[in-house]
Amino acid sequence: MRTPGRRPGLRPRPDPAGPVRTGPDGAGLLHTVAVVGSPIALATALMFYFGWIRTRAETRALGYDVAVTGMSVQDFVMKSVLVLYVPLLVPVLAALVLAWAHHRLLARADHQPPLRARVLWVARFAAFSWPLWLTAYLGMLLFFPRLRWLALPVCLTGALLSTAYADLLRRRLAPRERLAPAVRGLLLVALTLAVFWDVERLAGAVGSAYAARITADPDELAAVTIYSSDRLWLQAPDVTETRLGPDDSGYRYRYDGLRLLQYSGGRYFLISARPDDQYPRVLVVAESAELRWEFSR
Repeated sequence: MRTPGRRPGLRPRPDPAGPVRTGPDGAGLLHTVAVVGSPIALATALMFYFGWIRTRAETRALGYDVAVTGMSVQDFVMKSVLVLYVPLLVPVLAALVLAWAHHRLLARADHQPPLRARVLWVARFAAFSWPLWLTAYLGMLLFFPRLRWLALPVCLTGALLSTAYADLLRRRLAPRERLAPAVRGLLLVALTLAVFWDVERLAGAVGSAYAARITADPDELAAVTIYSSDRLWLQAPDVTETRLGPDDSGYRYRYDGLRLLQYSGGRYFLISARPDDQYPRVLVVAESAELRWEFSR
């Protein structure tokens, strides 16, 4: 049967404009933004949480509260950058290597049935590896008692990660064994909470250790000398007040023996160069035009 309007023996010419694209414009860009933006948002939230927990542990150990510091979100993030730079860089690089190995493994499993069967066996084992992680937790309690504060969240995170990766493999190689969407969503929520729990324990330990180091050796901090036109009544061990003569400009008092703990919210948080271990005291002095500050090592 001849098609009207077409000559026999001739093939239709391809459209020079190429195939017609389907789907909404920018869908690929939105997908890329979602894939890249979600880890960045999670990393930012973790850095803020780490900075806040670390600062809270420091302030409690030094005798005051994080609420009086007036620190912003950016301040908390910056306090965690120096500590988390390497701990975050190493997992990211490891994740890149593991992602490459994961795709290579699945590509080979598609063409090698024996390898596919072994990968599925590993996935099933990882999905039910909770007793193994429980044994690891009990082993840490028995043989590494100093790490008991970190044992439970780390083992819980490992168990959830094993289950999540097992589901990822089975969705690719055995779709019938994959988890239901609701269960997968709850698993990801639990994994996120476990990671924040890990960060909370690590940040608390770092903050307490930093406060102990400051108390043991305040000379690591910058020395501060304050010149004031009025008496500030700064009373702390080894903090000296010197009354200046009338020829010393407009400043009548000088305070020595102070160390700069931090500056935030327009206020200087100071401690004595020889703090009292039993009664730690932090002096808070607001920034003012009537004060002159000198910093030294």
